[in-house]
Order: sequence, then structure tokens, then C-alpha cells
Amino acid sequence: TLTVRGITGDSTRADLSLGVNPSFSSGSSVTGTFDTTGHSSDLLFGTMTLGLRGVSNTGGGTGTINFDTGTLDANDLKAGFVTAGTANATGNVNLSGGTATFNTITAAIKLGDNAANAATATGNLNISGTANVTGAAKSGNSIILCNAAVAGGTANGTVSLSGCSLIVAGDIIGGT
Repeated sequence: TLTVRGITGDSTRADLSLGVNPSFSSGSSVTGTFDTTGHSSDLLFGTMTLGLRGVSNTGGGTGTINFDTGTLDANDLKAGFVTAGTANATGNVNLSGGTATFNTITAAIKLGDNAANAATATGNLNISGTANVTGAAKSGNSIILCNAAVAGGTANGTVSLSGCSLIVAGDIIGGT
């Protein structure tokens, strides 16, 4: 069994950052994948950030998690998040089994959130097989799709379901 906890163990949470390119000012892109497929997992995360671009330059970020067995519990999820620059960011969450809970402590699940004017943010939540997924609500919303906050920016967000269970306590909404 793979167990992930914060630095002091027990019930503390670790943050997961994959494909995060927050401060590199070169044109380099980063890719990160966390794949627990086929392995029993007990994952306790604070914030999951998958695919982030955060400076004004080229070079994007792609982050992917694959999970199918055990328990995944996260306070917050951001997939495909651009704060500056012209490069794209993509976050992929692939849940094909096990139990996943998103507590939405500071914000609703965000899939494709773009605050830049010349980039694309893409967030994908793919739930299939025997996965049981629950999303709590923050300010009445469980999932926010496609939030492009600046003119000229593009945001794409998808939730794909196939033979699984998704329970949300709030709304699933499109962004601005």
C-alpha cells in the first residue's frame, strides 16, 4: 500500500503539485505524472495542483494523476491553471476505481482556470469504472468549468463519466 501524508504523518496532508511551472522564465515546459494504477493507495492531500503556468513567458505545464485503488482525499483540486504568460497549462485527473473525496475547503474544484490573455488552460476530470467520487460545495458550487477571467484567454474544462459514481453537494457551473 502506498500511503501519502504530510510531514508529521497521521492525519496531516501533503500538497501534490504536478506539471507546475510557476517561476521559470525560460521557454521550458514541465510535465509531471503521479500514477498509482494497480497499487492500493491511501492518499491524503491538501491542495492538488495539476498543470500550472505562472510567469509571463513561454513554456507550459502538464500534470496528470492516475488512480484506481484505495482512497484519495483532497481538500482542494485545481487542474489546468494559468496565472500569467502565453503558454498553456493542462491538468488531467483520471479516476478509474477506488474512492475519491474532494472537500473543497478554499474553493470549488476548478477545471480550466485562466487569468492570462493569450494562453489556454485545460482541466479534465475523467471518472470511470468502479470509481466512487464525492465533491463537497464551496459557496454553493462543487465544480467550476472553463473560467477565463481575462479577455483573450481560453479555458476548457470537462467532466467525463463512464460506469462510475459522482456525487456533488453543489452546482457544476461554467466560469466567466
